[in-house]
Amino acid sequence: MVIIASANFIRYGHVFETGYGSQASSFSLSYFVRDWFEYLASSQRGIFPFNPILLLALPGWFFLPKQNRMFFALIAAIIISWYVLMCFWKSLQGGYCWGNRLLVPILPLILIPLAFIPLRNLIIQSLYWPLLFLSVGIQVTAVCTKTHEISLLRSEIHSQTGIATSPQLISTVRLFFHKIENDSTKIPASSLGIKSNKSFDFSDFESFYGLNLWPVHSLKFLGMQKKCYLMSWTLLSLIVAMLIYIGYRFGFLHIKNHSY
Repeated sequence: MVIIASANFIRYGHVFETGYGSQASSFSLSYFVRDWFEYLASSQRGIFPFNPILLLALPGWFFLPKQNRMFFALIAAIIISWYVLMCFWKSLQGGYCWGNRLLVPILPLILIPLAFIPLRNLIIQSLYWPLLFLSVGIQVTAVCTKTHEISLLRSEIHSQTGIATSPQLISTVRLFFHKIENDSTKIPASSLGIKSNKSFDFSDFESFYGLNLWPVHSLKFLGMQKKCYLMSWTLLSLIVAMLIYIGYRFGFLHIKNHSY
């Protein structure tokens, strides 16, 4: 706290100034009414669509050990208070970001009850594995596609066609699949599900060459843009193979060999 306060004082001239100015104290009931549902279920900024595995953590609260109920009550209080506080704040989702940046601090806390779910139960397994694979798939998509790519593409489509595109999550998934199926930086509006014949040339933007992975960026730096597509597929294949191995080795086999 002393370090943060000192940094604030050096940079802004006051220990309580965070850099947000008057917006730091912009709280209103109207913001809460606007945000409370979308912060949960929206495919633009809702924590559950962006992290489906959180849905399985919810019933986990009923399996928590009773001897630690005070500790978990504290965890629940932190989650609820932070969520409500952020809903009252002016910012929609924390600004220019993937998903909802404001609620990231409570995501690990929401996941804690998942550790107490009886995963050997076949009904729970039928929910756990699809939600896990879906969650991992969404995060891989997010890692491989830069936020500014989808933001720029959606902005261009809207400005030139007047048509609103799908929310961030859906548009990002669509762009990801378009990029792994095509090696061109010319992106059609139809790639985001828009009924339009317009296409947009993003060859001036390096991020549209291949996926958002460091080895691919290295090829761009070396002027080897034509090899970015092949490198992207190679790295994506390695990532998927590693995830399958990790899931089998430390997930499926662990559940199979251990009782709860």
